[in-house]
Parts: sequence; structure tokens; C-alpha cells
Amino acid sequence: MIPIGRRRVLLAMAGLLVAACTPGRKTGLQAGDPFPELALVDLDGRPQAYRPRHGRAALVNLWATWCEPCRREMPALDRLAQSHGGRGLDVLALSLDDDANLVKEFLLRYRLRLPVLLDPRQESTKHLLSGAVLPRSYLVAPDGHVVEVVERYRDWDSPEAQAAVVRLTG
Repeated sequence: MIPIGRRRVLLAMAGLLVAACTPGRKTGLQAGDPFPELALVDLDGRPQAYRPRHGRAALVNLWATWCEPCRREMPALDRLAQSHGGRGLDVLALSLDDDANLVKEFLLRYRLRLPVLLDPRQESTKHLLSGAVLPRSYLVAPDGHVVEVVERYRDWDSPEAQAAVVRLTG
């Protein structure tokens, strides 16, 4: 016989497990949600607020230097930022690394020029991740609402990804 206190704990844990595995359960930021303002820091540790600019589409990519698929994705994101920046798309790489020097070294090694901000304690991005894997990208419409959430690696040079960006920027 399981004591009442332990039974309650087991039932609560079972309920959490069922809730987490339920298909269609909404966790984190989803398509249709407004993209929130984030409190981040730049590569020199200075506080920076970020919110997609009204009237411009955005691609916000959550990544880390220790994430191999993230590292593979970054050069294509950089090319996307360079080629579509003048066409109404802002690209932000939001690193979850806690060491800005690692991020700086990574950017220098691969000659990346896209804007990078940090959330080293994952305080501002915890609701964006909600247990999701990295990389994770948010395509945000010019009105500030999330259009698509991309989980895992995406080839941003592919015709499909390019078409999604063109649709987003109009």
C-alpha cells in the first residue's frame, strides 16, 4: 500500500506527464501569438531590449555555440540577413551561451556579421523555449505576430526557406 502523501505525489507526476505528452498542447510561443519584448544583453554585456520593429518582418533564431545544428545553420542565416536586410527583414541571432567571448570567437571564426544578442541566464527566453530543442527560429510578420515557429535545423538557403522569407516580407 502506498502512503497517501506519496500517492498524491505520484498522481501529480502522472498528471504532468500526461499533460506534457498530449498532442496539440500549446507550450511556449506559437504561430499567431504576438512576439514579446525581450530583455537581453549585447556581446559587451550592455542591456538591450529587443522587439521586432513594426512594419518590418523578423527572423529571430535561438542558438548556442555548443549546439552543432545551430553552428551549421548560422552561415546561411548570415547570408539571409545580408541579402534580405534591405528588403524588410531583420535577422537576429539570440545566443543562449553564458560566455560572450565564445560567441565573439565563433562570429570571428566564421566571419558572421548578423546581429547577435545574448540571454545567458535564459530569463527572457524561457517562454520561447519551453523545453524545445535548438535551434529554434521565429518568423515574425511586420505586424509583430509570429507566423511560423521552426524547430531544429533549417537550410535557410533552400528554395522553400527563401520562398517563406519572400512571403513574409511581401
